[in-house]
Amino acid sequence: MIGFFDIIQAYFTKLTGRFVMFSGRDMVLLETWRAKGATAVSICRGIRDAVMHMDKNQPPRDLYNCRDYIEPYVEKARSRGGVSEFSSEATFGVASLSDEPLSDPAPKPRIPRRKKTVAQLALTRIEKAGQSCPRAEVRDLYREAWYQIRDVAINKGMDEQYGVLLELEEKLAEAYFDALPQHFRDKIELQLQQEVQRMGLSMSEEGWACHRKARRRYLMIKEHNLVSLLD
Repeated sequence: MIGFFDIIQAYFTKLTGRFVMFSGRDMVLLETWRAKGATAVSICRGIRDAVMHMDKNQPPRDLYNCRDYIEPYVEKARSRGGVSEFSSEATFGVASLSDEPLSDPAPKPRIPRRKKTVAQLALTRIEKAGQSCPRAEVRDLYREAWYQIRDVAINKGMDEQYGVLLELEEKLAEAYFDALPQHFRDKIELQLQQEVQRMGLSMSEEGWACHRKARRRYLMIKEHNLVSLLD
């Protein structure tokens, strides 16, 4: 099952388009926040607010730069008691974060209703994408993914669905990339290498593989019309 650090890393990458490798300073903050009772959802909400309030052309580079936005959620989590990072709030909740910043903590009346699970929502998205897609090879990818997501919706609880869907989205993005014309693939690979050189990053082979995978998934969704399973 996807864990506390993995959820935050995946959400940061998804929101900013930057693969983050937590520094020692970031790890100290994460451990401190978790000890105070913060869940991955609490921290992801702070990341979301940081991205919303910062220049869209200069998103945060690490968690340390988001700390002023994360701390209010940590304090809120501490005041109501901690929740395990493996609970439904900590995993399913990340996929359902809204774009609203922290607001008045006064409780609002709720109308009970049964919400669709993240896997059920993903099924709807990929079905619509498959129906509207003009490329036969991509429709085949969507069709295969639809069956896998259906199995997730049937056999996995909400605690597990987000992590499984994240893995499926990564595999779908790689298959989608392989289905692109060669000149598009070459252009994307060159773009990724130039980004790393421009930022002056030095990565291990493993770090480069993770960065490349995350950035390719981001570009497939944002620029090449791949449907996201987790939006």
